[in-house]
Amino acid sequence: MDIKTVLKAALAGKTKVDIGQFQMLNVDEIKAAAGEDWPKMRQRVVDTATHFIQKRLAAKHVTLACADGFLIVFAEEIDDPKEDIAEIREALIEFFLGSPDLPNLKLVANALEVSPEELVSLAAPAKKSAPPARPASVRKSEPDQPARKIPPPDRKPEPVAPGHKTTFLPVWDGQSQSVAANICIAKVEVEGRWLDGRRALQTQMADTDHLTLDLTAARQAVQSFTLAMRKKRKVSMVISLHETTLLDPSARDTVLECLSALPEPIRKAFWLRLESADLSAAETAQAAEPLQSLGYQILVERRFGDHDFAAFQEVDIAQFASKALKPANAETEGMLDQDTTALNAVVRAARDRYATTLLDDVRDLKTLKQATACGVRYLAGPGLLPEAGAPMPCRPLGIVDLCRMARAA
Repeated sequence: MDIKTVLKAALAGKTKVDIGQFQMLNVDEIKAAAGEDWPKMRQRVVDTATHFIQKRLAAKHVTLACADGFLIVFAEEIDDPKEDIAEIREALIEFFLGSPDLPNLKLVANALEVSPEELVSLAAPAKKSAPPARPASVRKSEPDQPARKIPPPDRKPEPVAPGHKTTFLPVWDGQSQSVAANICIAKVEVEGRWLDGRRALQTQMADTDHLTLDLTAARQAVQSFTLAMRKKRKVSMVISLHETTLLDPSARDTVLECLSALPEPIRKAFWLRLESADLSAAETAQAAEPLQSLGYQILVERRFGDHDFAAFQEVDIAQFASKALKPANAETEGMLDQDTTALNAVVRAARDRYATTLLDDVRDLKTLKQATACGVRYLAGPGLLPEAGAPMPCRPLGIVDLCRMARAA
């Protein structure tokens, strides 16, 4: 159908229209891998986007393929197109994360207000050209054969330093109402008790260092993930890496060697979290930079309320995390008004960078409800789901059941 016919209803009587422009940053890479299947693959992205749009917004909005991506034309005025566009982009990336065709889809999305003439120009199809040849190393699966399942990593368990172990803290996803991942927490033994390794190191209660704690968490995460795969359980892991480790050349090389040993298709199930060392945002961005090429999702922890993310312009950050502020006393629950105001600012700043947010160390259900009202997507802490010796499988978990479990703990 001609583009002007498709857009006629959406543009009727308008001099300006809101649109979302989605562009694939790695379109050349995807085209090269897809070869002659590129048009079908691009249409699949558009069809999936249309599904998300109709589910979230309305069927009357128009989705159009263009040269390096697609456009959303909003048929009617909506409150915050920028917010909706950011969430649709995030949903698309998550949807295609496990796809054998588009495992590394990189999308950039912008909210624009354009004239009908500008829109027609933007949506004009690219000039046809011969499809790029498929590299010899990329083989197309036969259409009647199921996709090859990824086997668990065939690795011998890495040794864990004496007096160290790992526990797992579940992360709850408020948007999908499910258990999304497990934070791997390195512990150290002190006089017969297992303490959080970072706190024990900070208070000089244990003979350990950040590199040892990082490797303990990473190695145990891989072992637990392998065991879960063999039991056909879906799990995701959050591996915490201290910022100072990644800024030290020798320690960084050791960590990168450990992370690079994991097969690339499996890395999408792991999140790398940079634990805050109270460094400047520029130093944190420098610490995160070497991780970008590994294929893991990157989380950056900042102080509660810190929402100046300008230093991360050149670094692809999936989530910005912070720890909830501790209550003034044991009888106090929830956050103060000034804290929720600060958290709102963090969520807005993260969305501007097409990133989500995680609030850790949540100690009570009032904080949970306040944080979700602010738009925080991921939450974890002793007031929600407790630490355990094994990771919790990814599964649906509604907020009513979460609250019930938290009260029973």
